[in-house]
Amino acid sequence: MNVKKPNLFTWATKELSQDAFICWLAAWANPDCFGNSKYMFESGTAFVHALLSKHNISNIEITKVEVERQLFGVIDVVIKVYTTNKNYLIIIEDKIHSSEHSNQLARYSSLARNSKHHQELELLCLFVKTGDQASYASAKKYGYSLFLRSDFLSLFKVIESFDGTNDILEDFKTNIISSENSINSFEKLSIQKWHWDSWKGFYMFLQKSINLTDWRYVANPTGGFLGAWWHFLTWKNFNVYLQIEQGNLCFKIGEVYKNDCNQGSVRNEWHSVVIKEAKKRGFSEIKRPNRFGSGTYMTIAIVERKDWLGSDDSILDKKQVIETLLKYEVFLTECVNSVLQKVE
Repeated sequence: MNVKKPNLFTWATKELSQDAFICWLAAWANPDCFGNSKYMFESGTAFVHALLSKHNISNIEITKVEVERQLFGVIDVVIKVYTTNKNYLIIIEDKIHSSEHSNQLARYSSLARNSKHHQELELLCLFVKTGDQASYASAKKYGYSLFLRSDFLSLFKVIESFDGTNDILEDFKTNIISSENSINSFEKLSIQKWHWDSWKGFYMFLQKSINLTDWRYVANPTGGFLGAWWHFLTWKNFNVYLQIEQGNLCFKIGEVYKNDCNQGSVRNEWHSVVIKEAKKRGFSEIKRPNRFGSGTYMTIAIVERKDWLGSDDSILDKKQVIETLLKYEVFLTECVNSVLQKVE
C-alpha cells in the first residue's frame, strides 16, 4: 500500500510559515553556511540572486547575508546582502492569498528608508506572493518589484541542477507546484468539475486575452462567488458592463443610487433595450434573469453558463469562448449606440 508522503506545508499554511521559509532559504546564502551543506548554500544563493535580479542587480559576489523577521514589528522579512561592491537592504511583504491593505506598502518602505540603522544599504522592496490576485498596480506604484509563484517555479528549475536534496525545500516546491496545477485545472477538467482555483485560472487567462478589468470574491447572502467584470460603457450616466458570476454571464448596470432615481425603473428600461436588441440579432440565449433585484448594482439579462462557456461535460475551448465574449462586447456597445442614435 502506497501512502502519500506527508508535506510540511499541508499544515503550515499561514503567511507566517511562508515568512519562515523565505528567511530560512535566504539565510543559507551566507557564505559561512557552505560548510554545512553545499547544496543548501547554492540553493539559498540562487534565491537571493533571484530576488536581486528583480531590481536588475546581477553579477555580484555575496560576502555576507543577514536575515531578520518582523522588522519594526511590521515588515515581514528583511534580508541584508553585503557584496564586494555594494550592500543592499531587501524588504519583503509576503502574501499567500491575501492582498496588501491599509497603505502598508508605502508605510513599510518609508520605515526602512528612514531608518538610521540602514542608511549605508541600498533599499530594495519586493512583494512576494504565491497565491494570485487580479492586479499588482499598488505594489508597483510604491516601488515594489514582484516575486510570484512563477518566479519560485523558475527558481526550482535552477535548483534542480544542483547536487543534493532537502526535505523542507522539496515540500515547499511540491506545494507550489500543486498550487500551480490547481490554478491551471480549468484547461483539463470538464467545466462541471471546475473549482475555485479553476475559475481563478480561467479569469487570469481572460486577463491576457480580453480587457478584463478585475476579478475577486463578491459576497452575497447565498455565500458569494468569484466574479469578473469588464467592458464598462455609459448609458444615461450609469455604468453598464459585463460580469461573470462563476457561471452565468450577466449584463449589469451600476451604480444606481435610490436617492437619485427609481432603481426599478432604470433597471427595467435598460433591460428592455438589451432584450429588444438581442431579439433583433437572434441572440435568443440572452434572457431575463429568474428574478430581478433592486439595488445599486443590478443584473438585467443573463446568458447561462452552457450557452457561453460550454456544456457541463466539455473541456474549455479557449478560442471559442474568447470569440463568444468578444461578440457580447460588440453587442453591448451596439445596445448603447442604439439608444444614442435615437436621442440624436
